[in-house]
Amino acid sequence: MLAPVLTLLFLLPFPNADSTASRQIAAPCQAVEGKAIQYFEEHDFYTKTQTEGDDIVVDLGNHKDASTPSAKPLSLNRRSIHKYTLPRHLSPAKSYADFRVEGHLRLAKAAEASCNVTLRFDISAYEWVWSLAAIDDGYRSNFISNGTLEKLYIDPIAEAFTEAKH
Repeated sequence: MLAPVLTLLFLLPFPNADSTASRQIAAPCQAVEGKAIQYFEEHDFYTKTQTEGDDIVVDLGNHKDASTPSAKPLSLNRRSIHKYTLPRHLSPAKSYADFRVEGHLRLAKAAEASCNVTLRFDISAYEWVWSLAAIDDGYRSNFISNGTLEKLYIDPIAEAFTEAKH
């Protein structure tokens, strides 16, 4: 009885896993916001800005032609679920399609000329049992990010301000 319970505990994702990437950038948040929005739009993400108290929040979503910072296409498929999310068993009897990435970039004032930047992505896909496709409507599954995709995008934004000082 104890063995199945222990096995189940190891299969569950770690709830405290850090799926965000954070950097402190020595620039005002408005300057970081402008550069970040330009950066994400150059990589085919749509952006929507809102304020929450003193924080600036930029909602992000990928267009079909979204690209990584290295200008390679951002491939969203079954393999990317393994690359960008916490380990999760994907059933070979299921099909996955319509992969989406939605992000939230939060800019919080740290000091007069410094900004705390936090990026978090949510990854989802439509899944259904392929052998029951005629009667299975399927559903959208969410996958927990492992932080890899966040670091891929936040590092070049932070580096842009570091390079500007030199």
